[in-house]
Amino acid sequence: MVSLATVGQKAVPPHEGIYNTFWAATTPKRNIVSGTFYQPVRFVGSRTRDSENRKLGEQLWTWTQKELER
Repeated sequence: MVSLATVGQKAVPPHEGIYNTFWAATTPKRNIVSGTFYQPVRFVGSRTRDSENRKLGEQLWTWTQKELER
């Protein structure tokens, strides 16, 4: 069985999918911009219309809170 993680729109093996997490955990805080995502490693990902949609963000937040209460 082959497992793949998704990094942006590219499927990669799990050992590569974890690179961003390792980078974010070990890089100096001055290299991190709060509220952004990085794709691939250390490069700021591009935003989409949906990612800028406040209403969708609120819906996602509400859904996440309900799921965590389960």
